[in-house]
Amino acid sequence: MRNRRDTAGAFALDGGRTLYVNGGVGHLWRVRFNVRPEITLFTLRDA
Repeated sequence: MRNRRDTAGAFALDGGRTLYVNGGVGHLWRVRFNVRPEITLFTLRDA
């Protein structure tokens, strides 16, 4: 994973952990081009 402002998606971390970064929904005063608003919904279940 590169340290970039526009990095998004699921990334495997050490120890079997997963990091998920989404594009977000934006901000009133900032303009984002070619980035669709995204809200992520996770369903957690017992292992």
